[in-house]
Amino acid sequence: KNQLLNLFHEKNRPVLTKWPQGTDKLYVVPLFFVEEWRKFIRRPTKSSPVSNVGNSLLLCPHGGFMFTYDSLINGEAQHIALLWPSEWEVISRLFIVDKPIAIHCLRQTESSMTQYTTQPDLCWECRESFLFQQQRDLREYTQATVYVRKVIEDKTV
Repeated sequence: KNQLLNLFHEKNRPVLTKWPQGTDKLYVVPLFFVEEWRKFIRRPTKSSPVSNVGNSLLLCPHGGFMFTYDSLINGEAQHIALLWPSEWEVISRLFIVDKPIAIHCLRQTESSMTQYTTQPDLCWECRESFLFQQQRDLREYTQATVYVRKVIEDKTV
């Protein structure tokens, strides 16, 4: 806990929308790992100890990352936690990590453009399949109540 105080208290967290100065790399872990770790630190007798970081949950079957930088800043980041490089060093030393995931920020000074990449790389095939499935899920309902409203001559019945 003492080595990861900011992570435990959710203070001084990196944010993708405003890339932090002084680093070109942030690490990614599942939010589930952080929540379970916090639970264990708060109540060690009532929670199971956390021994590994299951980053493969965030990867496709080909081993590619399933999210883009843009998708993460537009709402898909609710399942991940961002770590500073110093926090990653501690976590990778204390826990078993199946696959490290990092987001890199490449700033080009002459063109003032910024490019973001991930390691492992994004798997475009699986990302497109994931987006297609999301769109299909929005149109198909199972075990849901659907309300139908009949409108006649601009009057609601």
